[in-house]
Amino acid sequence: MIPPDTEAQPITTEPIRVLTLGELPSSATPLPAIS
Repeated sequence: MIPPDTEAQPITTEPIRVLTLGELPSSATPLPAIS
């Protein structure tokens, strides 16, 4: 379970950053120009 976890961490960190950046502006709309 450790090997799959390590591979899922980097893969999940990239999409999570995009989701957080996309969800943050969508909810707070602080940077609508970037979107």
